[in-house]
Amino acid sequence: MPSYWQNTYLIHFQAFKHHVNVYVGPEAVAYLQENYPELSFTKRGFQLRYDQEIPTNPLRAVCQWQLQKYGDNDEA
Repeated sequence: MPSYWQNTYLIHFQAFKHHVNVYVGPEAVAYLQENYPELSFTKRGFQLRYDQEIPTNPLRAVCQWQLQKYGDNDEA
């Protein structure tokens, strides 16, 4: 599963037939649900459908949020 790492796993992607799941963890999902309610959420992430434009603002926001929370954590 493709992932981005900076002291810990920040974000993961998993492809399916009609969508991609973006896994960010339950805390990040709670953050995104407040700010981007139009996304389709799962317990640990959200879905991006292939027939829709990629929402760059939520992706950028969750990456920045994850980096703030975990990016400088030397213990991870």
